[in-house]
Amino acid sequence: MVSIVPLLIVPLSFIRPSGKFNFKSRSKVMSSSANIPSRHIENDFFPQRLVVPSSVEKRVQKRAFGLNRKVQKFLKAGVKDTIRIVHSTVGLASILVGLHHMIEVVIIKSFSDVFTARTIIWSGILHTLVGTFGIRRLHFKNKKESARNAMFWPAPIQNAWLTSVSLTEWGQGSGAFVSMWKAPFAAFTTFNLMLTVWQLLEVLKKTGPSKTSDTIWLEDSKKNAILVEFAYLFWMQIQMGTALYVSRFVPLPIFSTFMDTYPEMRYLLSNLALNTAFFNNLAIFIATLLRYKVMSKPSHDNAIVFSIPLLSSILIVWKVLSCFFLTDGGAMSASFFSLIF
Repeated sequence: MVSIVPLLIVPLSFIRPSGKFNFKSRSKVMSSSANIPSRHIENDFFPQRLVVPSSVEKRVQKRAFGLNRKVQKFLKAGVKDTIRIVHSTVGLASILVGLHHMIEVVIIKSFSDVFTARTIIWSGILHTLVGTFGIRRLHFKNKKESARNAMFWPAPIQNAWLTSVSLTEWGQGSGAFVSMWKAPFAAFTTFNLMLTVWQLLEVLKKTGPSKTSDTIWLEDSKKNAILVEFAYLFWMQIQMGTALYVSRFVPLPIFSTFMDTYPEMRYLLSNLALNTAFFNNLAIFIATLLRYKVMSKPSHDNAIVFSIPLLSSILIVWKVLSCFFLTDGGAMSASFFSLIF
């Protein structure tokens, strides 16, 4: 971003105390096109009005200059050492890949679009690596950053679960690479579900006035908890809870047969899982921009900023539910409900 500089600088040395310009008088000025005395006389050189920036222009210039410095500081931090360069590169790739995938399933196509195991693996590895590199930059000794740390360090663990569950019967049917009915995976799912509950409690207890010095939070801890829950944690909780319920109460052969009969359900669940992993990294990226003040947090808890994450969640809920209920004329959703109840 190019900084804004003043439009006009007036050299004061040109001006006499009387206010006139310091030019020698000329009685005649010859025209350049002919040897004819010009009509111009000494008072041709009228002093022009000085363009003084208004208070609004000054504020804009000051903010633009400040934003430029913040962006430079943010970019400089991303290339401070080799590990940070790798982290920045992988992080940018994760954002671009995740954004492309989200546009595909939310806007262009639908959540039942084909999602191959190879794409799941590579996308999942990419999203998981980003969070892993980011852990080393957290300040665990700073108690006033406890809520921020609680949202950041579990991200690679959660992204690993979202990737791995897409390779089980949940996302592959009878062609699963890992079984969600096995005890180790059930324990991994339970751990991740409890981790989301702990994150919510940390945000509720450790944000608000005098509890945190971090700039990413709103003043009201309850509003922070609502934002975190419905824009971030809810998606993981509903997937983890349903997966645990299915592996506990639905026989494996029946569930695998259902998934093979309705491959759209497999694609729906795996697309949703990887989109959630992208949102994990996106939330961390936005929090980092807020930290470096590249993005401005509202000075008051205004309704617009508060509603954006909730509205985006409502949009995704609508896309997911419309895909779930309308596929095969509603036969897929009816079969699923008969399967689990």
